[in-house]
Amino acid sequence: MQIAPSEMVCAGIVLRAQPYGDKDLIFTLLTENDGKLSVMARSARGGTKFKTGVPDVLDLGSFSLKKGRGSLLFINHFAPQKAFRHIRSNLNSFVCACCWIEALEHLTLEAHTDSHELFAIALEILKGLDGVKEPQLACRTLCEGLDAALHKTGFGSETASLPPGFKKLRSLVLRIEEVSGRQMKSWPSVLEVVQRVEAIQAVEVKVIR
Repeated sequence: MQIAPSEMVCAGIVLRAQPYGDKDLIFTLLTENDGKLSVMARSARGGTKFKTGVPDVLDLGSFSLKKGRGSLLFINHFAPQKAFRHIRSNLNSFVCACCWIEALEHLTLEAHTDSHELFAIALEILKGLDGVKEPQLACRTLCEGLDAALHKTGFGSETASLPPGFKKLRSLVLRIEEVSGRQMKSWPSVLEVVQRVEAIQAVEVKVIR
């Protein structure tokens, strides 16, 4: 595909998608080389703009972006990659993946160019969650990701000394909320996963006794 001078192509993960007006969508992307970008897709709702399908949260792919007025960017083309195929098929992995990308949205700045390492971490954690069925493993993978993201963005000193576990996971979420000044909307769902793990562990203890 030939790229016009007014266009840019980047690899990105969809962190957020929200309606704008009657037909448009605004996406928040974490890109490999350009950090977090807000981009608009005109007439994306209920139309045939994307032959490969409308991008969705957790999608990974190549985005062709056209510059509009000022700093506004528009999606011209989206080429999805076949990644994270199993995340949506398991509630534990899906909930933890949603918390993970919400945390990335909270911690990253618009157009922060020094982002390739964080992008690599984002991919690693999503790959780790892909296909995970056990709630304990999903929570552990999420905890590792949040810890790494906080340290990579320079906000992790408050949680460095905590041992791995649910207490640390909660502390990491609180730290992200403190840094961003916003609540993590996905946390109540993650807490349900934690409670499932604790219920399983309680049963295992009774069996051992």
